[in-house]
Amino acid sequence: YILACCGGWAYVLMICVKHIADGSIPTTYAEVEMPLKIVQTAAVLEVIHSMIGLVKSPWQTALMQVFSRVWTVWAIMHPVENAQTTFFFVLACTSWGLVEVPRY
Repeated sequence: YILACCGGWAYVLMICVKHIADGSIPTTYAEVEMPLKIVQTAAVLEVIHSMIGLVKSPWQTALMQVFSRVWTVWAIMHPVENAQTTFFFVLACTSWGLVEVPRY
């Protein structure tokens, strides 16, 4: 799980950095959509791991953190096309990648 998530976030980060460097920010979503959805949705397992005691973090904290990101991806980024082509979308994905890769 940890290696898969680390690899997934590294891939998302690589795609975002490539699009920033190329100046092709509006087309980032098309390439990063599936890996982003997979790795962000997989974070739900972190809440479950916390609830069943595999990790010592409070499940309530994990739930708030994971829910906010999953909500952002599935309720805002996925259905709203204007949100998919902005610098803020790339900024969110890049910052998530920069936080998650070292964390794993």
